Amino acid sequence: MKLPSLLFLLLPLACPAQTIQGNVQNGTSGAPAAGSLVLLYNSSGEQGRAITRSDGSFQINGAAAPVHGSHGILEVIQDGVEYFQPVRPGQPANVKVYNAASQVRAISSQLSVLQFESKGDRLQVTELHAFNNASNPPITKVSQNNLVVSLPQESRVQPATVSGPDGGTTRIPLVRIADGRIADGSDQYRVEFPIKPGVTKYALSYDIPYDGSIVFRREAQYAIKRLNVIVPESMRFRPMGSEAFHEVGAGAREREQVLDDIGVNEHFAFELSGTGGLVHSFHPSTPVERSASAAGARMVVPDPPAATALGANAAARHPLGIPVLLAFCIVAAAWVLLRRTIFKRQARI
Repeated sequence: MKLPSLLFLLLPLACPAQTIQGNVQNGTSGAPAAGSLVLLYNSSGEQGRAITRSDGSFQINGAAAPVHGSHGILEVIQDGVEYFQPVRPGQPANVKVYNAASQVRAISSQLSVLQFESKGDRLQVTELHAFNNASNPPITKVSQNNLVVSLPQESRVQPATVSGPDGGTTRIPLVRIADGRIADGSDQYRVEFPIKPGVTKYALSYDIPYDGSIVFRREAQYAIKRLNVIVPESMRFRPMGSEAFHEVGAGAREREQVLDDIGVNEHFAFELSGTGGLVHSFHPSTPVERSASAAGARMVVPDPPAATALGANAAARHPLGIPVLLAFCIVAAAWVLLRRTIFKRQARI
């Protein structure tokens, strides 16, 4: 894959040429990344390239100069992983890359949200996971099975929206693992995306057969600091097993169940029954893919971003191009905290 589908907010580039320079450092070893290929892109495709010197520095001459307020993107590949850094006129760019490994410890979920609502004979599920790679020294995890989820048979899945720490956002299909069926009959799906040092955010959306009652089971692939399960007030939530779920925000139009400190490979399960829709549901916006260059590189230029993660129309473009999934993660976390604050105030009254 030459260049993944990225979210860019770029303005057209003007004609005058300029020089782009900066440094590339290996964040794992702390040493300069000598001999690395640096590519410069804008919304029209590749604009130039250079090889880093022994001290990690590089210089790209003859690049089209961005107009005021716009920027380009630098790409550097290390161990098969693409790293990105915005670059602006007159500002040096410092790109950090990392070594890669298939096994990396110190990855955990800082926030996981499971949202459910019924739609006819289907149950609509949206999952949000924010995985923090706190490896030291920092290493990128590269594996086909970076994220694996088990889903009931006859699930209808949408491509995952994934955002890396460097801001690159892409839509990646959930691929069913051919021999991944587990004992309860569920199928396993995987999302292949490198988990770089920092926070990588996944948003999954799918619907499953629903006859008014279902048992949801999951094994934690990574340690989960806090799991939030959000269902309509009209649906019944019943924990199964010894997991200590507790409800917050009772009396709200949605019910929120929380489970803290789930260990790696630990199982949790709960039964849902009844029907109903959510008043406040989270669904990440879908990037709009557009062709970028004759060389075949695909870049994504979004329509004006939503004013909120709920899909409202935006008044204007953000000059720095905040990734849709980052906004989704921030709003989801803020909403959870707001619900708890309101509940606590009601409890005092």
